[in-house]
Amino acid sequence: MYLHGIPFVHLKRHYPEITPQKETARRSPSHLADTHHLKECLGFVPVHLLRTSKKYPLDTCLKECLRYGDTVMAFSGIPTTCVQLSLHEWGVDRLMLRKAVWILTLRPSALRWLKVHFPSTPLILTGWDRDEKRRHRRLGFPLK
Repeated sequence: MYLHGIPFVHLKRHYPEITPQKETARRSPSHLADTHHLKECLGFVPVHLLRTSKKYPLDTCLKECLRYGDTVMAFSGIPTTCVQLSLHEWGVDRLMLRKAVWILTLRPSALRWLKVHFPSTPLILTGWDRDEKRRHRRLGFPLK
């Protein structure tokens, strides 16, 4: 299983496909340097996904994905145009969101939009405390 964590507002903006966008005004110098390095090495800037395994179980993967956004998209596979970026991290040149096999969100207000755009995809809404999320974004957190 491959998971991608994303803020719901970005999911709406990029739907139906995520491709790396040039948003240089929002990126830090170190992020821009990383982006440039990846483009030089790979020929493209990858969309990052985490892959579950026996040594990297689903709950751990979900925790990490939720550090990046309030919505997690799950995929059973990824395109052949992919690269392994680290032990558990994979990158693709584009991510077709409609291929998600399930979606987890912390945002109740996202459900209506998700049901319209992903009518046959199982949706999971889980409760969350905003203050707890802010605190745990910095520390890592236990999934409730």
